[in-house]
Amino acid sequence: MKKLISSIALLGIIAVLAPQVSLGANSNNVNVDSCRNVEDGIMVRRFGNANEYVLKNGVRDAGHGLREYRLSCVTSTQYKVKWVEVSETPNIGEFSAYNQNGVFARNDASYQDTKTYIRPAVVNVPNSVNAFDFSLQTNQTNSANQYAYIWNTSEAQDLNFGPQRVKALLQNATFTTTNQMQHFTVTDYYRGKYVLFVAMVKNNDGVSAIPNMGGEVDDVAALYFYIKPIETSVAPVPTDLKHTIPSCVDTKVFDGTYIVCEGMTLYHSPSKVSMTQHFYSKGSEVTLDLTGADRNQVVLKLGESAKTFATANGQYQMKVSYDNYNIYGGAILTVKSTKVNDVTAPEVSIAAIPRKLKETGWQYEIDVRVQDSQTPLKKVAVYLSEDEPFGIDFLYWNNAMPNFAKSFGEEFKTRTLTFGKQYTVRVEAEDVQGNATVQTLRFTVPLQ
Repeated sequence: MKKLISSIALLGIIAVLAPQVSLGANSNNVNVDSCRNVEDGIMVRRFGNANEYVLKNGVRDAGHGLREYRLSCVTSTQYKVKWVEVSETPNIGEFSAYNQNGVFARNDASYQDTKTYIRPAVVNVPNSVNAFDFSLQTNQTNSANQYAYIWNTSEAQDLNFGPQRVKALLQNATFTTTNQMQHFTVTDYYRGKYVLFVAMVKNNDGVSAIPNMGGEVDDVAALYFYIKPIETSVAPVPTDLKHTIPSCVDTKVFDGTYIVCEGMTLYHSPSKVSMTQHFYSKGSEVTLDLTGADRNQVVLKLGESAKTFATANGQYQMKVSYDNYNIYGGAILTVKSTKVNDVTAPEVSIAAIPRKLKETGWQYEIDVRVQDSQTPLKKVAVYLSEDEPFGIDFLYWNNAMPNFAKSFGEEFKTRTLTFGKQYTVRVEAEDVQGNATVQTLRFTVPLQ
């Protein structure tokens, strides 16, 4: 039965306000003939000229080195300029991966090169590779620069590279002052998965050259790999398993019948469930210790019907039976798996309801509703962005499911939206099985 998971009300009071800055103590007041605030700067007229011109906020060299400037009119004939010193923005020239034969993956299109996030084409890493190295080169040499490497993995080819992922990775990145080649060991955990490597650099001046990150990062670049799994061929099982001498080693298997010695483990490759066998009651029953399943243990009686359980992610139903015992000490087990195909993703709906206010402009109520399908939800994330569909203004993030209800009314009142601008609300919902839904809604704030 479906459950209503969320109803979120977000209130945005839209007003034309002077820009707010917090750039430190460096500031000057400048007299002009006229001054008025406009988007991302001011419009001024001076020296008796009849025409106005725009002075914009931003980073530039006005003869004093790189500074970040913020301007605002304090009267109709005076404006205040505030600034902070900015070091030269570091730029990643190349992000490369190496093996014993040299460079096998390279990306020279960083964020600062393109002003966007470009995920390179996937590079297939053969299953014979056990390790490789990677490093970045910057176009500037600055002793203040700091570097970080971090990565995400997925069993599906859906690892996007964008502002949301970079912001999330930045929270867990560890920066160092030395730019050294990094070593990556390909363990079984990474085989059969896609891996997105992200390199980050910052000059440690406290100002992020990439906007909306919630911390300082000046440039990023990515490499994207698929690490191929090791294919395991399973020899045909002899008919007379009771009298066959078992190998007594941990074994990667598919569906079939196998001899499992005391304390040994079957690793079922499709479902990724591990089953470690223990004899009890002089062989009349077998206990399997499970990992990757919806329970920790299952007890099988000799000759009785198979026991059924599910994988932890709900994607497979498993049946295991204890068919016989081996005279050399092993248990003869039959393993069967069925993939669950009828799971659907969560349902998401979004509505933006405008209300005209007499004095303060427009008020918006953003209503987000999420319903699970057949499995509980794992997370719901809500974002708001201006002019681009994948901005990084977090409005809500929930990992404690199911039921929640949260009002953003008081928290959202200071958020300033601009008349005539277009905004995007993005909702991401994912259930415990990894089924995900992404829904977006774009709306335009009316002109006053």
